[in-house]
Amino acid sequence: MSGRLGLLAGLAAKHVAMRRRQTLVAVSGVAVGVGFFLAVSAMMIGSQADFIRTLIDAAPHIIISDELRSPPPQPGAVAYTGGAVAIRHQKARTEARGLKDWQEILRAVDEVPGAIGSPSLTGGLTLRLGGREEAIALIGVEPDIESKVSTVEDNLRVGRLRDLQTVPGGLIVGEKAVIVGDVYAEEIVVRGRVEGGISARKVSLQSTCHVEGNILHEALSVEIGAYFEGNCRHSDNPLANAPENVAAIERRPSETSSRPAAASAPAPRPAAVVG
Repeated sequence: MSGRLGLLAGLAAKHVAMRRRQTLVAVSGVAVGVGFFLAVSAMMIGSQADFIRTLIDAAPHIIISDELRSPPPQPGAVAYTGGAVAIRHQKARTEARGLKDWQEILRAVDEVPGAIGSPSLTGGLTLRLGGREEAIALIGVEPDIESKVSTVEDNLRVGRLRDLQTVPGGLIVGEKAVIVGDVYAEEIVVRGRVEGGISARKVSLQSTCHVEGNILHEALSVEIGAYFEGNCRHSDNPLANAPENVAAIERRPSETSSRPAAASAPAPRPAAVVG
């Protein structure tokens, strides 16, 4: 056995020594092919890992959306169960949106090891400026949970998620934000620039703000250094003259879902910007 191996090794060595150019080309081709295969494999593995990591950060693993409520049973069907008359294609007179007993669903999710559940409120509004309309989707967030399940806070240009806890259901105008138009909100904190009127129950003008317009308020606070040019007037109901589309946003039902992305359970009072 050892003699055969020695003979084969000798023949191979003679061929390699006599055909050096062919051997170099063959070895180089194999090396290039193996290197290219390893590079493509590494790139695919890296892309797959990055895709999974990005997908996990951007989208929840499981979404429990709102349900369609069945209409209440008819008295006849209840009194004569299994009767000869059947009622079909019946629809509820008033459609109720949102999850039923969502608190129980949230508690069940939280009991699962390694799972984080949070309710989500979604809605929509339309921004109108200079004859142009832009549809915007609103998603309610729970700041404490959002920082655990997504990287939204890392991508914020200005401000922090916990700032939302200081103004629940209100509007925060960041230091670099510019709003041109009238603003209606339950509560507003202005740190940036607003060129237009402000109508809110509680208005706070921070030291970095620049406001040009009239303010209709129920409570007003102004920090040293704030710039304000206009008139301010107290009102027990500053949102009484809000446009109809703002009131429509207030009445629009919100969809509720349970997902591992942050959202607040109670429906926040909407803040609308009207150009």
